[in-house]
Parts: sequence; structure tokens; C-alpha cells
Amino acid sequence: MSGANAKTARKRRSDPVTLVAVLLGARALWAIEAMVLADSSLFALGVEAVTAELAGGRLGVAWSDPHRPEPTTTQVVGRVVRGAIFGLGLASLVLCAGLALQRATLTLSHASFAALALGLVTVILTAVRDELLLRGAVLRLVGAGPSSPGGPLSTRKRAIGLAAVALVGAAHAYGEGGHVSAIAQGALLATLFGSLWLKDRGAFRPVGAHIGWSFAAEALTQGGLFDARSALAAGAVSPFEGPVALGALLVAAAVTVVVVLREPAASVPSR
Repeated sequence: MSGANAKTARKRRSDPVTLVAVLLGARALWAIEAMVLADSSLFALGVEAVTAELAGGRLGVAWSDPHRPEPTTTQVVGRVVRGAIFGLGLASLVLCAGLALQRATLTLSHASFAALALGLVTVILTAVRDELLLRGAVLRLVGAGPSSPGGPLSTRKRAIGLAAVALVGAAHAYGEGGHVSAIAQGALLATLFGSLWLKDRGAFRPVGAHIGWSFAAEALTQGGLFDARSALAAGAVSPFEGPVALGALLVAAAVTVVVVLREPAASVPSR
């Protein structure tokens, strides 16, 4: 691509109208896919993840900081693993808070390897879909993405980016039919994962964190290796929802946001 064409492409991807149009178009396509492929949820998730990747490329969403050398396979794996540890740590914090306050119970379960593998594939596809469009594209839209022009991000830009992903996370939870608690949790999780986007300047760590959180909160503890239940209500209510979970996530989000916002504007993510 010539210099003039490359400049035109960058300008087109930076155009807010184009960004919003592609983002809304991808979201509308998700809704259509959900209706058409209602009987094949895993296949629908796969289509949505591919759609998110294609739309993310069109929007200029980057998996890693394009202003730095391309990471090696070892570095990519390290980022995903560190993200997954972060997500597992979040889930552990929420569960331990529930157990300590006697608001949750935990028992051993007996799930098949196939069920756990299916759960892992499901959360991977969901994480790729949500992180690229609900975090990466939104950060790109407000000028806080890894490929956004303008040099190192100021504290103000990072704060705007976190506020934007929190708002979109809440809107997404509302669109999924969530109640007030679920909407608040959607905003907190979006803030946590969005912080990792800003910290890592790319998608690998937040995708890993999303996978770690969702796998622990769903496949692993909801009839997987363990069976975790809330003691606040009758029935199969997850301890990863409700007031205790919100309190734990609020503390984690506050600490993470402070760390991210206090970093120097010119800091470079570790390789």
C-alpha cells in the first residue's frame, strides 16, 4: 500500500461515523445470527467471534500495540496466561468473599472432560467476540485504543476510555435482559477488562482475563469440577452474581483503575 493510500485507510478507520456504523452493524448481525442459529448456539458464537475479528480489523482494533515490535509466540502466550490468572483471581475473590460471609456454598461435582472442554470453547469464543467489539472497538472510538493516533495516552484519555467501556458494558448487560445487579456487574467487569486493554495496549491479556473469569464462574463451578451456589436465595443461584459479588468486583475495579490511571503516559507494556 502506498503512503497516500495508507494515510487514507488510517483516516477512514479513525472516522467516528465509520467506527460507529461498523460497530452497530456488527451488533445487528449478532442479533440476526442469534435468531437464525438459535438451535446451534456454539456455531452462532463462532460466527459472532469471526464477525468481531473482521469488524475489529475494519475498525483498526489491534491485538497488540502496532507501535512496538510484533510479540513472539512465547510473549503472546504469556500475556494470555497472565490475563487468565487475573480472571481466575477475580472469580476466586468473589467466591471466597461469599464463602467467608456465609453467602455461598461450594461442593465437589462430577463433570465429564467433554463438558468442561465445551465450556472452555464457549467462553473463548465469547471472550474474543466481546473484547474486540465491546472493549477494543469502543476504546478505538474514543481514541484510547492501542492503534489510536496521537502518541502515548494521557490520564484523561484513559479515564474517558474506561468510562466508555463501562457504559457499553452496562448497556450490553441491559440488552441481554439483565436486572439492576447484572447491569452494574456488566459495567464493573467491562471496567476491569478495559483496564487490561490500557495496561497491555492490546487484546491478548483482556481476552485471557475474560476467559479465566467466565470459565471459573460458569463451566468450572456451575456443575463442572465444583458446584457453587448462593445461600441468599432458593434455587440454583450463582454466587458470582448479587451484592457480595458486586462488592468484591467493585473493590477489584477500584484498585485496578487507580493502578492504570497512575501509570506514566509514556509507559510501555512489559513483553
